[in-house]
Amino acid sequence: LAYSGIQELTRNLSRRQVSDSERKGDLLKYLVQTREQLRRLYIVVKWAANASQVHQCQEILRFLEQQGSYLTEAADSLFMVHSSCQNFKTPDYNIATALEVLTTGNYRRFPSAIETTYLPKPPLPEEEKKVLLDKLEDVTRLKLLECQIPERMSSITIDEGKVTLCCPKEFEVQLMLGGEGVASWRLLEIHILVRPDKDVVETVHPNQLYSLQNLVQHRLNSASEPLVEVYRILHRFCVNMQLSLLHSQLVSLGKSRWEGFLSHTSYDDDAKQLQICYWQLSNPNTISADASVDSIIGGCIRVYVSTEGDLCIRHFPRLIDESGVELTLTLDSEWLSIEALFLAVVAARKGLRLKFLYKAILGQLPPSLSPIDVSYAADDPNSFFLSITILDSWQIKITVDTFNGSFILFDGGLLDKDTLNRFQHDLNKSVEQLGDLLSRMRHAGLVALLCSEASRLGLEPFKRLSLFIDDSLKTDSDAVYLRFPGQDSFLRISIAQGNILLYSLVITSLRKSDGLPQAQQIVPLHLDAMHSSSSSSS
Repeated sequence: LAYSGIQELTRNLSRRQVSDSERKGDLLKYLVQTREQLRRLYIVVKWAANASQVHQCQEILRFLEQQGSYLTEAADSLFMVHSSCQNFKTPDYNIATALEVLTTGNYRRFPSAIETTYLPKPPLPEEEKKVLLDKLEDVTRLKLLECQIPERMSSITIDEGKVTLCCPKEFEVQLMLGGEGVASWRLLEIHILVRPDKDVVETVHPNQLYSLQNLVQHRLNSASEPLVEVYRILHRFCVNMQLSLLHSQLVSLGKSRWEGFLSHTSYDDDAKQLQICYWQLSNPNTISADASVDSIIGGCIRVYVSTEGDLCIRHFPRLIDESGVELTLTLDSEWLSIEALFLAVVAARKGLRLKFLYKAILGQLPPSLSPIDVSYAADDPNSFFLSITILDSWQIKITVDTFNGSFILFDGGLLDKDTLNRFQHDLNKSVEQLGDLLSRMRHAGLVALLCSEASRLGLEPFKRLSLFIDDSLKTDSDAVYLRFPGQDSFLRISIAQGNILLYSLVITSLRKSDGLPQAQQIVPLHLDAMHSSSSSSS
């Protein structure tokens, strides 16, 4: 190490341009440091020769420390044994009490409070019990006269000194008078009558009911009007419980039968408000207070707690029938169902929507239809439909889809599915052109009826046929072509304005260039004149 160090110093000094005195000074510093390191190394080597004695001393110290810890632990254990032995010493036996009990079989030194407080008193005779209960009931009636009773708790029964106060469809509470001196109300039982289903017996957890009972008892003892306070607490609890149950039902409903059909739902626990939007309405704030139910497809049901603390239901827009009466929405707290409320609202909206369409159809009837051809009927109180007699043997029924509020057409299978869906789309798009839509329905139904009768007679019908007439390709969409079996001739039935049928015979041949049919001759047919001439000749 010293040799490599002197070589490194030599290389460094040769690279730098320093004077001879500086070079000597650097060399002297290096020699002094190296000498000091060699001296320390020498001392360590001399000390290592006696290292075994040092190790022996360390082992002795370690052994003494271990023995000291053993002695300390033994002293602590002896102290713990001494403390425990204090509990095992022999007690002072009560010789006098033992002699009295063993010799006389009795003990006369019991405190008299045990007999008056804890030992049950002998039962009263039936006559005395009846007299006491009558007096207790009289005192209870007098106490009720002194208390202010809420109007909704007017159902009061007194039996065997117990008072039962009932708020219909919300709660039932049982009280009695107790205590020494000034009698105060004592709570016995609370029954919550709010249920999501009539088969459900209890909807409140026992721990929650226990906390509610403690709160009510505390307010009974401290309030100046105890019965009013009981009603306020339990009524608020029942209202919040109804709102919470409705919200949980709505969440379940949105994940099952009505998944994807409820356009907007919200629940504000602070404002105590539940909103349900349906039929393509995503923002309930867009509905004004005086909006007409006919101008908006969707709707919003709002369940909220009023300033008086009652559960209220409102619908936006307002559901007003033809007589100007607004539909009243209510909930039965003994059978709480958000789906039943929702279906009742949807049924009312379907009826109002069909009545609006009924009036619009009567105002735009085409000449081919009369008001008696349009009727408004119902299969049951919750299922309404419009029936329109388009042809003598064909009717179209219009109802409203429960899930999205759109109109649905039913024709009995005469029209094909695409045509019926097209008419249904046009009807839902706008009701401003109902006359034109009904005319097109009548035309399509007449064409479908002609094709059906032709097929029954063995003719081949064509709703659209492209023919070369005067070397120009023409397509007649307002006519039905009937081809006779084994013939190249067609019977063309044209539907003129007013659904008048015009008949003509089209004689065709196939073009050699492309094989398409070309009209050789079109002969008008006057079926009424032919029928008259055949009758006169016969």
